[in-house]
Amino acid sequence: MNQTSPWRAIPLLLALTILAGCTGNRAYRTIYEPCAASPPGIEEACSESSIQLALRDIQKPETPENLDYLLGFVEFDEQGQLFDRAQMNALIDRLVAEGAEHNLLMVVFVHGWKHNAREGDDNIRHFRSILTRLSEAERSYPVGGKPRTVVGIYVGWRGKSFHAGPLTNLTFWDRKATAHKVGQGGVVDLFARLESIRLVDQKMDEGGQGGKTRLVIVGHSFGGAVVYSALGQILMERFIDLEGAASSPQPFSDLVILLNPAFEALRYATLQDMANERRTYFPGQKPILTILTSEADQATRKAFPLGRAFSTFWEKERDDEQEKANRKAVGHYRPFRTHTLRWAPYKKEGEAMKIQSAEIPGLLASITKSWDGEEPVPFPGSLLTRTGRSAPLNPYLVVYVDKRIIPGHNEIYGERLEEFLRHFILFSLKE
Repeated sequence: MNQTSPWRAIPLLLALTILAGCTGNRAYRTIYEPCAASPPGIEEACSESSIQLALRDIQKPETPENLDYLLGFVEFDEQGQLFDRAQMNALIDRLVAEGAEHNLLMVVFVHGWKHNAREGDDNIRHFRSILTRLSEAERSYPVGGKPRTVVGIYVGWRGKSFHAGPLTNLTFWDRKATAHKVGQGGVVDLFARLESIRLVDQKMDEGGQGGKTRLVIVGHSFGGAVVYSALGQILMERFIDLEGAASSPQPFSDLVILLNPAFEALRYATLQDMANERRTYFPGQKPILTILTSEADQATRKAFPLGRAFSTFWEKERDDEQEKANRKAVGHYRPFRTHTLRWAPYKKEGEAMKIQSAEIPGLLASITKSWDGEEPVPFPGSLLTRTGRSAPLNPYLVVYVDKRIIPGHNEIYGERLEEFLRHFILFSLKE
């Protein structure tokens, strides 16, 4: 009797393990009518809703004073296309209506590897926390005497293709390619529609009552690759307009922030060269693109170059430096770093930051004063210092971040980073 070798079953078992751990290529937010609830139960109450209204008091009417934030979901499939245009259109229609009545602070978040838009994803939970803190800041430091309505837009894609313990890490190459595909697909459509809301508000500014709507786009990890794939070419085109060097570089949105982005430095090289070639910027120039990478981010510092070494094996670079740029993540490529962000206690060590509303105007004034100078810029709990590799006021920042502010690749929701981002956004949007 022939006996089958147990080793022959290994490929089958491996295939079954992968299939069992696969996540669906589907949308999770399939109800497009607005759902209103109060935290902390809003995620459960509105788990399938693509438009969510977080009310401070569920017993009170849905008014601007009772709305903490509005959160919308827009989801993309494996090929970078919208699962359903009706989902995006429902959100855009709602924002157009909101924008006709109130100024908006729109914050887009594009998640990274091993995440999606499913209920319970910790990225969604932490994003809600950031929206709440921005809403608090708006109420305590309103622009034009009236708080903006805080709007979050969570961009979902299949960052988690399957979950099977350590084997999940084998999705690196596939998910990186998908991230760039998503960025070159329907995400551009979404971003353009959101920017149009901002631009229409500015054009309709009459008597100083409008023109305060702002748009911030944030991407994390491979979500940073999604964002840069969508906006990289646009930013390069807008760097030089019809007036050339006599004008300031034009942004897309008001601010783009990439947190521990997982794409190679070589993709960023052209914009970096353009920014460095221009040696002077006009006073008051605000950030356009800011890349923040933790010194303790092992995923992009060690794993990313290893993955790139395999995927670029047959590629030819003209010299060693180009090879490094093609393998290293953008934030870990030293020649591109324009700033460092170091921990600088705002309160006594060990105390919560506890920044009071009354402190915010003074903090923003101090940041603004230092920004145009040569000295480090003080933020609550941190100090932003220029490395000297770029001109003062260069609006394209590549920042190497203290591990006490961002402890690792996925640890992007600590109080120290949140306070920096909150004040950095408020400063960048301040007129």
